[in-house]
Amino acid sequence: MLPIAMSLIEKRASLNVHHEAIEPLEADIKRFCPGSDIHLELDWDSFSSDPNVYRFFSSPGSVRVELFNRALGATLVAMERICCDEPGREALAEQVRTIRFSHVRGLPAGRVAVEGGVITVEADLNDRASGSAAEICQVIEASL
Repeated sequence: MLPIAMSLIEKRASLNVHHEAIEPLEADIKRFCPGSDIHLELDWDSFSSDPNVYRFFSSPGSVRVELFNRALGATLVAMERICCDEPGREALAEQVRTIRFSHVRGLPAGRVAVEGGVITVEADLNDRASGSAAEICQVIEASL
């Protein structure tokens, strides 16, 4: 659900992101982690402090690549590594329900935390640094 206070431009960008990025990335998760029901959420309030992030959310076609590269790529690669065997797939399917991304302007490197079935990813969308898949995999596996 979109925040009520969003401008028309922000609402259009969020719908574009949902159709062009979120849905396909959720399908990718189901492909490499069968039996899971993991959803992606964006903390739209975190984007309101930085209008620059809407520049790639507003242009169709590039959204999925940008979102994957800048925000969720390493996290999804880590999850795919965890799902390489049956115990990993079962652990993710049973214990993770949501991946929530927040834009944190000025964050020099990404942060990942896992709590209550939610993997929280924080990164600056203006920067490509979000942590390595190996580091993120260790954080996620330690919580499962």
